Amino acid sequence: MRHAMKWNVGKGGRMENDYDSLGSGANAGVLDGTPKNRRPRILLVDDDPVFRAVMVRLAKAEGIDIEAYESMLEVEPFSRMQSYNGAIFDYHLGQLDGLDIANCLKPFFKSVPAMLVSCDETVVDVMKAAKSCPFKEFVSKRLGGMKIIERMKELLKHAEP
Repeated sequence: MRHAMKWNVGKGGRMENDYDSLGSGANAGVLDGTPKNRRPRILLVDDDPVFRAVMVRLAKAEGIDIEAYESMLEVEPFSRMQSYNGAIFDYHLGQLDGLDIANCLKPFFKSVPAMLVSCDETVVDVMKAAKSCPFKEFVSKRLGGMKIIERMKELLKHAEP
């Protein structure tokens, strides 16, 4: 079921009429290791429309360009995947889970720091049990969107250039 929202996430996951609202602001290009004229780009895949909208707003307020999608099937084209600086994936994505996605996109995860999020705290145990888990860390959605953004900023700071 889709929910009507006051704002819309347009094609490509961008907030319509909001893309350049922070382009020249104090937060533009604030992350260490990111050129001042280039904001980091994050891929967000989560099936919760409210969570996606909140994360888009918070990321933009922190000077991060974020593209939000409901599922991996919406991410297009896959050839652009390497243009992201980081990624946030929900663990429970319908028929696939975060580890299924990681297995399908191994080359992507080798070069981009990725985070797994969920309200389900047992995901940490699933990650530990996985033979090879490409996610740099798990952050509970219960900690809030701002905590997720802060942790992603830390991952981006420590990512290999």
